[in-house]
Amino acid sequence: MKTIYPVQKDEVIWRRIGDAIVVIKEDGLSSHTLNKTASFIWELCDGNLEINEIAKRLNERFDVSLEDAQADVHNLIEELTTADIIKKSKGKKDKIRY
Repeated sequence: MKTIYPVQKDEVIWRRIGDAIVVIKEDGLSSHTLNKTASFIWELCDGNLEINEIAKRLNERFDVSLEDAQADVHNLIEELTTADIIKKSKGKKDKIRY
């Protein structure tokens, strides 16, 4: 399996509201509300952590097995990539944030 470092796309705006995060595409045509678990994963998608590292942190933070955490992270990254709000980078910090 390829090493993937998920990164939030530049073309989104997001805000935390309670335990949830609302992500809006810059064009304003679509929005996505992430629950507590998805919000935790979203905040780790900065290009510095590989998918399995994110799953390990999810496993440590929530009461979920490592196998379930890996499946959850992979599934969410696929959904967010399809929604065009995350990109899959092949190397650390493909995108530099200031």
